[in-house]
Amino acid sequence: INAEYMGFDEDTQEWVATYGKKRRLEERRKDWVKSVPDGYKPKAPGGDPFLDAAMERSERISKQKRQEIGNKRRRERVQARVGAIQDTMSKVTTASYGKFDR
Repeated sequence: INAEYMGFDEDTQEWVATYGKKRRLEERRKDWVKSVPDGYKPKAPGGDPFLDAAMERSERISKQKRQEIGNKRRRERVQARVGAIQDTMSKVTTASYGKFDR
């Protein structure tokens, strides 16, 4: 058993996935009933705790996608700057200082 991927569930006394598709399926099986505190107000009209949980999950996923896009853009900008610096350094570091590199 991969210790990083699997975790021991004290309630069921079984090894279960800590992330991924199998974890999500296990959560659905486990959370078939939810306790609702007094004064519960749904996030959407006509909502319930299950709908709220689904909305929170979709918000987390969309936030992750936005962060991935931002990270990709930032990586591209950094790589462009590094490439420009490397081009400049390759011309400067030759013995002829790039005079015959055309």
